[in-house]
Amino acid sequence: MVSVLKAAFWPVVIVALGLWITFFSFEGRFGLKALDAAESRLAEARELLANLETRRDRLAMICDQLDGAALDRDLVEERARVVLGYAHPKDVILTRSELERLIGRVAD
Repeated sequence: MVSVLKAAFWPVVIVALGLWITFFSFEGRFGLKALDAAESRLAEARELLANLETRRDRLAMICDQLDGAALDRDLVEERARVVLGYAHPKDVILTRSELERLIGRVAD
């Protein structure tokens, strides 16, 4: 009986070690699931970066238009009205409820 246990000891250890390595290659800190999660976070970060670059480019364009050498008067007026909360006397202002009511009327 003891000789059978001695003979089976190393094969059992090798199989257990193989199972342990296999398990942690999927579930471990650096396993396949962790790799998948990291790739997902990387894709989200790249999408956020693309959105921020688009926003930065749009803001840079607005800053260029506000430059004193090539001042766009319409843009300055629009920005001032937005910041100060004013409206031009000829502007038509609709509240959200009025707009939804009008859209509902058109849809019917």
